[in-house]
Amino acid sequence: MPVKIGFKHHKIGESLTLLSDCHRRIERFLYVLIAVSRQCLGTELNHEQQRAVETALQYFREAAPRHELDEEESLFPRMRASGSPLVERVLNRLETLEEEHPILDLNHREIESFFKLWILRGWLSEHEGHHLRAALSKLSRMYHKHIHLEETEVFPLAMEVLKPFEIESIRHEMAARRDMVRDAMSHS
Repeated sequence: MPVKIGFKHHKIGESLTLLSDCHRRIERFLYVLIAVSRQCLGTELNHEQQRAVETALQYFREAAPRHELDEEESLFPRMRASGSPLVERVLNRLETLEEEHPILDLNHREIESFFKLWILRGWLSEHEGHHLRAALSKLSRMYHKHIHLEETEVFPLAMEVLKPFEIESIRHEMAARRDMVRDAMSHS
């Protein structure tokens, strides 16, 4: 089930809501992984559960890194360039979260390896299940903190300090990141 983001239909004022839309998908797909790990541990995944897990893992493997680039290469540099002291205070707090990206990536790989083993073998040991649930819990806490800061402080501040043409440029860059992926997929 490919996830499509409708960049073409958003107005300038709605551009930053696309990042919030990504947050909702992160939360939804993380919830799927957590729910499956709680409900099914010790049993084999049925076809529907396996498909849901594979879709969630694909999202985290492919779309989540683009979301990070949207922020790190498009949004944050423009905010920093505004020179606002408020921006610096908020983004300095966010740097700590950005430094967690390698930890998030490692956590994603660990979670994916447990789910792949579960699908391949048909079960996880109690020890493996404990580690999977711990990794999912850690990931959930990290995302909760990150999303809360961005949605309550970073995005509203961006709407205040960025000019409409800057927000429009961000929207185009975000769309281009996704178009490049679609183009590469259609040529393979």
